[in-house]
Amino acid sequence: MQRVMITGGPGSGKSTLARQLGKKAGLPVYHIDQLAWLPGWEMRKREDTASIMHDIQKGDQWIIDGNYSGSIEDREQRADTIIFLDFPVSVRLWRVLLRIINSNGVVRPDMAPDCPERFDWDFMKFIWKTRKTYPKSGITRIKRNRGTKECHHLRRTHQVRAFLEQVSPIVLLVHAI
Repeated sequence: MQRVMITGGPGSGKSTLARQLGKKAGLPVYHIDQLAWLPGWEMRKREDTASIMHDIQKGDQWIIDGNYSGSIEDREQRADTIIFLDFPVSVRLWRVLLRIINSNGVVRPDMAPDCPERFDWDFMKFIWKTRKTYPKSGITRIKRNRGTKECHHLRRTHQVRAFLEQVSPIVLLVHAI
């Protein structure tokens, strides 16, 4: 596990898993939300985000969480591990509401500077609207790569915990010359 792609609907825990996995496995973590947004909730130009993502994906080690469509196919090809977090929409909506309540006005560690947590009705509608498309695309990605990559389709919190428990830190062997 050197190049890890984490996808799933909003509120599925992508960023939390990425941070935990990065710490445990010793891999650098990149949050697409941090890369796609500029301060003040201004969306970065699509081509600029694609360029940043391309440079990161060329690396030998990374964990990238998010669903940015401008790089998802390249990320999928380059990844050696694909994790799809497939939680029910009710769980995801609840998590997002709790996140808003607990972090309102605060910039989360996985967000761009000056993008504080806030209630956004359009975002809540987006979560509801994509309740069928995220599972379909994630399951398709897992099926397409099963057998050639390490694939994990995680649907419950206990599955995420069990996955993290089995991850070993990267051990680098250095030979004296």
